[in-house]
Amino acid sequence: VRATAAVRLAGILLHAWRRGVHDEILLYLLESSLAARRLAFALHGFNIADGATSAPAKSAGGSVACSAGHRDGGTAASKAATQACLFCLAMLPLLGGGATLFTDAVLDRLLPLLGPPTATTHPGHSRLTLLALQNASADARAHRLLGPSTRQKLVDALWRAAALSYAPTADVALSTIANLAAVATASATAAEAGGGAGHDGLAEPSEANFVLPTISPRAADVATVYRSPPPPYSPAAAGVEGYRALPRLCVSLSAHAPVTAKRRALGLLAGLLDSPSLDSTTALSLLAAYGAAERLAGLATASAADAETGGARRDGQLHGLMVEGALVCLGLVYRLGGARLIAPHLSGLTLIAVSALTSIEPRERAVAVFFWQAATTAVEPASALIKATVPMARLSAAGIATGTSFIRDRTFTSGLGTMRRLAQAPAGGRVAMMAAGALAHVLQHRAVLSTLWTSSPESLSYLERILPEEEELLLSLPEVLRQKAEDARAQNGLADDGARS
Repeated sequence: VRATAAVRLAGILLHAWRRGVHDEILLYLLESSLAARRLAFALHGFNIADGATSAPAKSAGGSVACSAGHRDGGTAASKAATQACLFCLAMLPLLGGGATLFTDAVLDRLLPLLGPPTATTHPGHSRLTLLALQNASADARAHRLLGPSTRQKLVDALWRAAALSYAPTADVALSTIANLAAVATASATAAEAGGGAGHDGLAEPSEANFVLPTISPRAADVATVYRSPPPPYSPAAAGVEGYRALPRLCVSLSAHAPVTAKRRALGLLAGLLDSPSLDSTTALSLLAAYGAAERLAGLATASAADAETGGARRDGQLHGLMVEGALVCLGLVYRLGGARLIAPHLSGLTLIAVSALTSIEPRERAVAVFFWQAATTAVEPASALIKATVPMARLSAAGIATGTSFIRDRTFTSGLGTMRRLAQAPAGGRVAMMAAGALAHVLQHRAVLSTLWTSSPESLSYLERILPEEEELLLSLPEVLRQKAEDARAQNGLADDGARS
């Protein structure tokens, strides 16, 4: 009877949702009949968690007796009823009943289902449970029912679910955490505005409390801007998502997020920020609201330190990939006009990004050059690159021609000098084109350069002064390299046609 009732209720809720009209009477009946509580308790009877939600029964003699349902994973009818119950719980918030799921009685029976699938559980149970919690977490009314301890228990369970190997299921857990954070922020804003704080210092937010501060893109400080596609980041994103993914991706970059979630988020975020249809104002407003720049900068600095301690071991390589992904995303934020978001973290990033310019790994060097090409359109990063100190020994070790004839100090060079050598590398290529673009950006900040040449103390002798006739040639270098690349592609195309003929 219960199995049949669960399946029929699932049909009723699906039909109500497809009508697209808010049914107050249906919502009243669902809430007054404690539908969420009854569905959660029905899960206990359908044996879906293999002891996670119910304990094995003891016989009269005290021995543990395992039911037949536990031995064979339950009958087909109980499995269908289980799916129906979880489907109903996922549909309730969509019909306005999200608050009914965030009670202790319901959560105590749902949270144990968030673990990895076992021999007696269906792989879809965790995902359906997470979908129910995700839908409920978008209801501001539901958060008033969560006490501090219950909220923490829910968040801890969601972080464990975020470590699941199946990415779509883990992403639902991360989206739920992002919803909880957004509603908590809006509730705190409502309390500060005089909305009346509740037992946990939060208040019921209004629609105005969810409005994000608008962050307008900052125009480039240079007249001519050079752009290049970002270096491919591994793992490659399976597809570009829309704005709705930004909160989840930012949450995925938290320090305590699983490493797999961080790597997946970096690839997806890079694809999203590089999308030509992206609106800069909307993207920057969301990135600022969820602390994306702070998370990316923290990930880059922490991963760089871990990569150094990891050495040649696999963990060192993994953290190196995290640094590369973070630098690519930060470069794309600069390209969107978000220099003000990264400005508080520029000092720490300068050390990492300048050091990566002389990396022996071609991909890491390409990522660093891309970062500087995007960043140097703003005056602050350009000044930081000019003043950065690079030992000449690092250039030699990386196979970069030092060309010390035009500098006064043969021990050190500047970040600008390093970028110049990369741009003028005989091999050319993509890195040289990006470096030439970054070099041209820096040379357009004439006010910064003139100050350094005229008022810098003698202790900054590593700074390489560029003469006016050299400046003209370097400013035209990006166009020269681009033309060479097009000529090379044309010649290769003619050679291929000749070979086919």
